[in-house]
Amino acid sequence: MRRTLARAAGPVTSAAIALAALSGCAAPSHPAGAGRVVAFRCADHSDITVDFVANHAVLHADGSTWTLALQRSGSGFRYAGAGQSLRGKGAALDWTESGGTTHRCTAMNWP
Repeated sequence: MRRTLARAAGPVTSAAIALAALSGCAAPSHPAGAGRVVAFRCADHSDITVDFVANHAVLHADGSTWTLALQRSGSGFRYAGAGQSLRGKGAALDWTESGGTTHRCTAMNWP
């Protein structure tokens, strides 16, 4: 009877491990889930707001708005589009403008 239970548990355990491994590769992560609006203060004292949506982010800065697509990231999160990019992890964010200027920012309303 013990062998039967061990054999029955084997495929289930293997499937659970495979599912857990694949779930980490399924999609890039982003800061706080869909529908979260985060305000950032940058080192140069500029303020930006980012609306994190399911597969994109909407960046509001300097009176302009850009929609950036979610990108694959080894760690943290990354969005890019319209010449702008956002890369970050936790409360830290680097915003790179189309001209190449990078702003180092920190979330003001992080969980």
